[in-house]
Amino acid sequence: MTADRAFVIQSRPPELRDTVPSEIDISDWMGELGNQLLGRLKNRLIGFGVVIDLGTPAVLYGVEIQRHLGRRPVACERFLLGGGGKLVIHLDADASEDFQILEPDGTEAMPEGEVALF
Repeated sequence: MTADRAFVIQSRPPELRDTVPSEIDISDWMGELGNQLLGRLKNRLIGFGVVIDLGTPAVLYGVEIQRHLGRRPVACERFLLGGGGKLVIHLDADASEDFQILEPDGTEAMPEGEVALF
């Protein structure tokens, strides 16, 4: 995910929007957005027999950050907010040679917001 500062600040939960965020707050929220997005993707694919291994997100910030041009993303979406904020999502994926998406088997992930203790 690539987002400008305005997007990250505007997308914070309503209860946090009355405060001026620090750089750490902005970085933490960007990481959380990445976690939420990948978690939702993982939940949608589980019923097709696709298991995604996730790691802890890394958040980078700077000016004129660009993707490596050697790889094309599997998917790319751009979003704009009314206040001028921008988010770009690039999805890169690596899979084994025998990877396949199966017919849906009815398996459902836990509802969003639920916690599993094991």
